[in-house]
Amino acid sequence: MGIYFSTTVLKCQFSRLYWYRTLKKYLPYLTLLLLWVCGLSAQAAESMKDIPYVAKGTVHQKLDIFVPPNVVSPPLILYIHGGGWLTGDKSDVPPFFMQTGYAIATINMRPTSVARWPAQWDDCVSALTFLRENAAKYGYSADNIIVCGISSGAHLAALMSTKDYPGKEAVKCVIDVSGPVNLLSIVAHVNHASPGQVVFASPKGQIAALIGGPPLKNQSAALNASAVTYANEHSKPVLIIHGGVDEIIPYEQANEFHRRLDAKGVKNDLVILPTAAHNMPAQMWAPAFQLFVSRYVPPPKRINVAQKVVAPPRPVQPPPPPPSSPWLPHTLQNQNVTPSADPARPQPGPGVQGQQPPGVPQSQPPSQVSPGSQAQPAGPGQPQTNNAGQSPNHARSQSQSSAQNQPETGFRARHQQRLQQLQQQRVQ
Repeated sequence: MGIYFSTTVLKCQFSRLYWYRTLKKYLPYLTLLLLWVCGLSAQAAESMKDIPYVAKGTVHQKLDIFVPPNVVSPPLILYIHGGGWLTGDKSDVPPFFMQTGYAIATINMRPTSVARWPAQWDDCVSALTFLRENAAKYGYSADNIIVCGISSGAHLAALMSTKDYPGKEAVKCVIDVSGPVNLLSIVAHVNHASPGQVVFASPKGQIAALIGGPPLKNQSAALNASAVTYANEHSKPVLIIHGGVDEIIPYEQANEFHRRLDAKGVKNDLVILPTAAHNMPAQMWAPAFQLFVSRYVPPPKRINVAQKVVAPPRPVQPPPPPPSSPWLPHTLQNQNVTPSADPARPQPGPGVQGQQPPGVPQSQPPSQVSPGSQAQPAGPGQPQTNNAGQSPNHARSQSQSSAQNQPETGFRARHQQRLQQLQQQRVQ
C-alpha cells in the first residue's frame, strides 16, 4: 500500500513538472500570439479612422467615419471643424451627434500654412465625392447628407449650400454655427471693443491668411470666398445659429446671410442665442439642429436585435385528387372486371362483342319485357310473384348477376382483350 501511494505521488509530481516546463517553453510564443490578436482587434476598431479621401494626398486630407450599430443605411453628417482654417482637428465632434442615429464623417483639410484658398474648398468637395462613392462600403446613405460646420468650418459649410459643385444634389441641408459668410463686410461689422473680432479681420488675421492679403485690399478674392456671393434660388436649406456675445465673428454676419437667403427664396432658419459666445456648448444648439434636420432627411431606421425575425410558414399544398376515370389502366384493379388468366376459356373476338359467353343465361332487357309478364299484385298473406312464378327479389338478383356477367364493349372491352392476349402469350 505504501509503495502504491509513493508511486502515485511521484506520478503527480512528474505531471506537474512536465506541464510547468511545457508552459515555460511556449509562453513567449503564446504571448506574441495574444499581442498579435489584440493588434488585429485594435486595427479593426480603427479601420474607419484616418481614411485618405484623395489619392496620394497629404497627411491633412483624411477623414474619420462613424456608423452607428443596428441602423440600416442612416443619413450622413459631414462635419467640418473650426480653427480659423489653420488649427483644429477632425476629432472635435459635438457629443450629441453620437445619439442622433446618423452616420458621421469628420474631415481634415489643408490649413492656410500649407495652401491658400481655394485649397480648403477643393478638399471639402473631394471629401464629399469620396463619401458618396464609398457609401455602400461603409453602410450609410449616399443621397441624404447633412453638412455641418463650426466657425471657419461653418464658412465652408455655407458655401456648400450656395455654390455649385459635383454631388450637390445629395446635400439635403446645411448647418452654419458661428460662421463668417461675407469676408468683406465683416470688416465693417467688427466691434472694436472685442479684441478677437479685431484680430480676425485685421490685415494679418485669419481672413488675410486665407485669401492672401487684407480683405479691403483683396476685395475680389474676399467675395469669391464668401457664401453670400453665390446665394440663389437653388441653394440648399440652411440653419443659421449664432451667439449674441460672439467675441470672434460678429452676429451681424448671421443676419446678413439670413436676409440674403430670404431675398432669394431659400428656406432658412435663424437662431440667435443671446448669451452664447463663439465656442458655445453643442448642447445649446442641439434641439434646433435635430428639429431642422428632421424636416429634410428621413429618421434613421433602427433594428431591434432582441426581436427575432421569423419567416412566415409556407402554405401547405393539398395533395392532388386521385384519377376518377374507370378507363385508365392503373384503375382497372379497382373495378369488378379483371382479365382472365385461364387460356382455355374462350375470349370474345372482335366480331362477337356484346354476346353472352356459353353457359350464361340470356337476360331479357327491360325494354323487351312483354306487357303480359308484368308482376301481379299478391293477395293477403301471399308473396308477390310475376307471371313466371318468381319473386321480385329473386328476379332482381338474377338480373344483377346477368348484368355483371355481361361482357364489356367499347374501349374497355378492347383493353381487356389485349391484356388477356398478353397473358396467353406469356403462358405459351
